[in-house]
Amino acid sequence: MTAIEKALRTVLIADSAVTALVASRIYPEHRQQGSDFPAITYQLLSTNPQNSANGHTSITRAIMAFDCIAISYGAAKTLAEAVRQALMDYSGTSEGVVVKSCHHEGDNTIIEDSQVAEDRGVSRIISDYIVWYES
Repeated sequence: MTAIEKALRTVLIADSAVTALVASRIYPEHRQQGSDFPAITYQLLSTNPQNSANGHTSITRAIMAFDCIAISYGAAKTLAEAVRQALMDYSGTSEGVVVKSCHHEGDNTIIEDSQVAEDRGVSRIISDYIVWYES
């Protein structure tokens, strides 16, 4: 797990609206098998270190995806909105990483079949964020 992933997970864990919905069920890449819903998984999709005329700077642009998983579509939307409220326009220092800005880029909705959650299936809202940070 990279520094920016740890930093944004810490931001989510510190947000009472998010933890009211998922407690600490915020996982890198994959939800733990058998864990309860709702849950969040996150993944660093890409990083792009910035350059200047003198070489590399300490600023990096990253794209992060947060997958909000719940039994119903409404619950997944509620969770995705809580994550958006926690991360949108966030700036500050978390886990030693200076987050300059965090912006919501958009959402994708996926409905999983019943193999994921017994006979009910799950709904997923996957949200992408552009994050500028310095570490």
